[in-house]
Amino acid sequence: MSEAITFWLGCNVLRHGDIVHACVDILRALGVDAKVVGGPDYCCGSVKDANLATEAGMAKRTAQNMAAAGRARVVAWCPSCHAQMNEVISRAHQTPFSIGHFAELLLERRAELAKLLAREVPLRVMLHEHHAYDRRVPINAILAELLALIPGVTVLQGSYRAPGYMCSPLAAMPPLMERMCGRTVAQARSLGADALVTIYHQCHRELVGLDVDGHLPVHNYVQLMARSMGIGYADEYRAWKAAGSGAKPLLGEARIAAVGEALVDRALLPEFARRPWTPKR
Repeated sequence: MSEAITFWLGCNVLRHGDIVHACVDILRALGVDAKVVGGPDYCCGSVKDANLATEAGMAKRTAQNMAAAGRARVVAWCPSCHAQMNEVISRAHQTPFSIGHFAELLLERRAELAKLLAREVPLRVMLHEHHAYDRRVPINAILAELLALIPGVTVLQGSYRAPGYMCSPLAAMPPLMERMCGRTVAQARSLGADALVTIYHQCHRELVGLDVDGHLPVHNYVQLMARSMGIGYADEYRAWKAAGSGAKPLLGEARIAAVGEALVDRALLPEFARRPWTPKR
């Protein structure tokens, strides 16, 4: 009998449709019955930490929606959502379900997963690691083990780990982002890595700029698993990032209408144009 879970995407990963679709395909291939939820109705509230009333309302709604799903296990994609549910939401609201991370579920089913990873992906990779979330879930060790299941992938271990949970807070402090990227690229090159592998969507969003600028190829771990399974989805975000402020035509009229042209102009186009690192000459 398949396990029934709620697969919680959060809100910000929705820019990365290829990752979302690949995750769902992987769960189905593993025989997991996943109810996929995400977007504003399932926001953990962490993005509204400065407004406690708004954060509390979001947390309450999310807890109620998760409970109403009636599934005993929630599997989160986002580390912030996972931490917020464990440390904030569950202390204030009824949460009749366990909460875990997507990578933990894959590790539990690694024997089944290994059988699905049939195609060789010949890459020497360095994992982009952060400190903070690893204290709650040993995500860096888990991902190293999962990546090693992919035929042809060699995981190279370095000593540098970036600060914080993900890259998004660093993006608001360009000097820190530049320093982190410089150290990351230098370590990857010293190890002889062919590519950098991201764990989180926020890191992928920032660091794919290193790829489109020609500094270092960047892939998310789910993308590599999907490639090994023969699953093919276009990484649209990579194309948007490459186009920078000229990405609007690539979004398409339907997507712009759904999001709102004002938001595209104010937030998304500057995000696409932003680059994480400019090497010093």
